[in-house]
This record gives sequence, structure tokens and C-alpha cells, in this order.
Amino acid sequence: IYAGTKEIGIGQLAVELSSLKAKTPDDNLIIMSDKTVTIEILIKVIDAAKAAGIEKFTIQTEKEKQDK
Repeated sequence: IYAGTKEIGIGQLAVELSSLKAKTPDDNLIIMSDKTVTIEILIKVIDAAKAAGIEKFTIQTEKEKQDK
């Protein structure tokens, strides 16, 4: 899991997000994932965001390439 460019464990995510939140006026977290990320991990990230006081978030996924 990355918070910005920093790789961290899920257990440290809420603390890192709190720190990042204090440094930016933006109140929307963008969660980027690909198809290998499980729903369980996404829920843990959302829970960490809520624990950090972040209530708005967007889940951004990779577009699947279309074969023509």
C-alpha cells in the first residue's frame, strides 16, 4: 500500500493519512487500485481513511484495454 509515494503497511495507514490530511486542504482521498486488489483490502483502506477523519473518497481503477 502506498500513501503518496511512500510504501507503508496497512497498520500504519491511518496515522500516515492523518499526517497527510494535516498538510493539505484537500478533503477527498483518491484510492487507486488495479484488478488485483481485493475488496477486503479496499475496505481496510476505507476504514483507515475514516479513522484518520477522512469522509470523502474516490476509488479510481485502471481501465481495461479493449481489444479491437
